[in-house]
Amino acid sequence: MFRKVISVLVVAYTLYHFVFTLDILPTLGSGLLSITQHLGIHLAGVLFFTFLFTRAKKSIRRDKPPWYDILLAFASLIPTIHYAIWGEERMLFYSGLSLPRDALLAWLTVLLCIEATRRAVSPIFAALVGIFAIYPMIAAYTPGIFHSSSVSFMREGEFLYIATDGMFGVPVWTSATLLLVFILFGHAMIKLGMGEFFINFATSILGQVRGGPAKVAVVSSAFFGMISGSAVANVVATGSFTIPMMKRLGYKPHFAAAIEACASTGGQYMPPVMGAAIFVLCAWISMPYREVIVIAAIPAIFYYLAIFIMVDLEAAKTGLVGLPREQLPSFTKTIKRGWWFSIPIAVFLYTLIVLRLSAQKSGLYSIFCALLLSLLRKDTRPSLKALVEVCGETVETMTMIGTACLAAGIMLGCVSLTGFAVKLSSGIVAIAGNNLYLLLLLSAGASMVLGMGLPSIPCYIFLAIMVAPALEKIGVPTIAAHLFIFYYGVVSFITPPVAMAAYAAAGLAGASPMKTGYSAMRLGIGAYIIPFIFCTQPGLLLIGSISDILIAIITTAIGILAIAIGFEGYTFHNLNLLNRVICLAGGCLLVPPPGILNLIGILLLILFVAIEIVLWRRNKISQAMDISIK
Repeated sequence: MFRKVISVLVVAYTLYHFVFTLDILPTLGSGLLSITQHLGIHLAGVLFFTFLFTRAKKSIRRDKPPWYDILLAFASLIPTIHYAIWGEERMLFYSGLSLPRDALLAWLTVLLCIEATRRAVSPIFAALVGIFAIYPMIAAYTPGIFHSSSVSFMREGEFLYIATDGMFGVPVWTSATLLLVFILFGHAMIKLGMGEFFINFATSILGQVRGGPAKVAVVSSAFFGMISGSAVANVVATGSFTIPMMKRLGYKPHFAAAIEACASTGGQYMPPVMGAAIFVLCAWISMPYREVIVIAAIPAIFYYLAIFIMVDLEAAKTGLVGLPREQLPSFTKTIKRGWWFSIPIAVFLYTLIVLRLSAQKSGLYSIFCALLLSLLRKDTRPSLKALVEVCGETVETMTMIGTACLAAGIMLGCVSLTGFAVKLSSGIVAIAGNNLYLLLLLSAGASMVLGMGLPSIPCYIFLAIMVAPALEKIGVPTIAAHLFIFYYGVVSFITPPVAMAAYAAAGLAGASPMKTGYSAMRLGIGAYIIPFIFCTQPGLLLIGSISDILIAIITTAIGILAIAIGFEGYTFHNLNLLNRVICLAGGCLLVPPPGILNLIGILLLILFVAIEIVLWRRNKISQAMDISIK
């Protein structure tokens, strides 16, 4: 009975978002449902389903919630539905007039959010929310940059509940208007078989070449990640196929797992869909999604290029060949069965870029297109049960993301109330001494440390509050600053000690998690270097003149190639330590903007190439002499 009731509720909740996105949902009075009302209803569902889907302890059965979870689920409806009904009127007509019920409802929401965050996101993030919630009331008693005027319990509660910078601010707005549609799109396309099509497509093209299965993992995970937006889900979906195939070919288990982890994590960098955090980024900096995905494309391509080069060099170094043709799926049959998957993506890009519709409407039309096309063939036609499962999976994913967004909204409200973010960014700039590279290193370190304990969305939001303003203050373009922290928040999925994607892949490969994590760091070196490049050379993000853009792209391509070769230690033979150092140094010196360091880097790479040519000719002469002697 519980499952049937939940199924009805999740379908209704999903359909509600469909109707709201189409701008056809009327209120009980006159006119269409306002955004304020929608935020309340959306958040009511997020908290309600969080307490029904997640348990206070893992040992408690999921299919039978205890009485206190049901009580918490219905308690969460009180402040959220109240906001949906009265929130807009309260903001318009009663701003500045203290109402105790606002403060009490706000603190009820904060307590519910902390518990929901502990269950659905992480205990670390829940603790952060609690600390931030207490901070405005004790700010007057804190030292240094933390010192500020304290506010009362009631004043803070009212601000969090009513102010546009409070708990119903940008993060929750993003969750309510954008994220559910794209999460649904990803789950729907996976259910319809797009993931299997991507794997078969990549295998039919690359399976036979040198190190074929590894290259299949890179390409298929890049495609799959574009629609899933989840590194761990991507690992599980594609890794269960690619990792055993790589191991059969001869790749070591930890290396096979590392390839899959890096390729899966990069899906959050790769347009057109990217990870869920990118939608928060767009809303945060008020930049249209259509522009962000164009800007983000080139760095994502270079990330995968670095992995692809190292995979190819590893295959050459160890003598790994491709799979026999008879073991590969037919390219013709694969295209014949799955060509239609390209149409929903084309519809998305056309409606988004050409028709300039909103991202959520474009995503919605893509879903409709995919469902209509799936009905034309018997083998792709989804059952009613499958559609209900897609809605259930979407809402369950939404509980984590929506809860994280609410928690981030509370944190944002607290730092806005105290002005702490401004003081922190000024403090970081002062520590860095206005040195861009030192500031980038400090920001990267902070981003990686925070990302190790948080999923990408709360990590990005936390860093957007604390770190991005410092980068912007020193002259880094806004989009570059936010993509910088976005990259370093996501790269935590392959960075030990909490490398979730690497550990998931290690489980599938039967490999050491830590060994897999360190191999993934080496393979994913592009994610650590590319953000520095586009912060110092914004031309990589298509910012600046044509010459700036071309110089950034060319130097990055050469630098990435050199760094990949240096890390892998192989060209047509194993490199000695000196040549590896020369190659790595030359590649790294191409990271800064055009100048003397670039020139030194180019000279070092010319030296490296010259040495390699001499060694190659010497090797050829030696081989010829051996043959003549024989």
